[in-house]
Formats: sequence, structure tokens, C-alpha cells
Amino acid sequence: MVAGMIATPLFDQGGDERRVLALVVVATLFVSAVSAALHDYGQRALVAAASIVVVTFAVEILGSKTGFPFGEYDYTGALTPQLFGVPIVVSFAWAGITLTVHGALRNVRRGRIALMACAIT
Repeated sequence: MVAGMIATPLFDQGGDERRVLALVVVATLFVSAVSAALHDYGQRALVAAASIVVVTFAVEILGSKTGFPFGEYDYTGALTPQLFGVPIVVSFAWAGITLTVHGALRNVRRGRIALMACAIT
């Protein structure tokens, strides 16, 4: 994953190589995060991962169409495949990040939710 992140700037923006690297990096993050969560939480990790993917995809659609809750933005056609104008990979990135942050902060007792919210945004 780190090698893919390091290699990304070496290729043209919008090029096929960058697109493939983005997909590889996100897939590696997602699979690693789900694997770690499965170790800690069993099958509940799969439900959590699926829920995060679905909810964040809905929020990305809402955000890119209405500007709520993040302000106005949209996606170019550079990252595919897309559904409703949102790259599908974006939700898997959110899930990988969220599960990773949850695992890192699971032993924090005070302010964990606030720390998680700051860490994933």
C-alpha cells in the first residue's frame, strides 16, 4: 500500500496508472482494516464494514448533489467506476479509514467519538 502511495505522483494525473494505483491502495487499506477488525470483532466487523460503505456512499451522493454536509463539490470522471456521479472506491476508502481509526482508538475511554470524528475527516 505504501509503495503504491509513493509511486502515485510518478504518473500523469488522470492516467490509467494512477487510477489503478488508487484502486490498489484503497483495496489494500480496506482489506487490511477489515482483516484486523475481523480479528478483534468477528463477524460484526463485516456488518460494520458494509454499513460504513453504504452510509458513506449515500452521504457522498447527497454531498455531491446538494453541497450538504461538506459544501459544494463534485467528482471528475477520472476515478471510475462511478454510480450517481460518485466513484464507488470512495466509500471503501472511508470504510478502511474508519475501521483503522476505530481500531487505533478502541482503548481510549474519554472523548473517543470526538477523536474518531476528527481523525476520519
